[in-house]
Amino acid sequence: MGRGYLRSATRSRAAREASIFTASNLLVAVLGIVSTAILARNLTTREFGSYAFAVSFLTFVALVFDFGFFAPAARLTATSEPPTQREITGAALVLYAPIGLAYCLVVFALSFRVDAWFNVSAGHPLRIAALFAFALPLIPIVQQLAQGVDRLLPYAAVGMAEQLD
Repeated sequence: MGRGYLRSATRSRAAREASIFTASNLLVAVLGIVSTAILARNLTTREFGSYAFAVSFLTFVALVFDFGFFAPAARLTATSEPPTQREITGAALVLYAPIGLAYCLVVFALSFRVDAWFNVSAGHPLRIAALFAFALPLIPIVQQLAQGVDRLLPYAAVGMAEQLD
């Protein structure tokens, strides 16, 4: 009974997805360490500080742009049948479009004052990043929705993509 149970457990979808999720988290951690070491080695102290500030600023502002819509959507998907799950996920992603655009506009607007407020040199890089930052608040939203529909593989893929920013 022990061996047969172990074999069937390792062949199950949940075990495969958990293994892939764990491996992707390890890869993300290694990529984070390597990229930080490369940046620290090649940037001056002031440049690295400005980079770290800009990443933290983008991440902090992204937290505000959840508005509480997406956690209930993830809960609804978790308790719904597959056709309804797809509808809820699609509606949540359509709802995100104006939120992502507003995020980009707010980051762009705040970038003009951030240097004076925080005594950093991050305004210009933030203005450039604002053009491409549409997806940053989307990352935790996709992760929540992926958990809601019990799909760890997209969740793991988003986690790895997040590290590539």
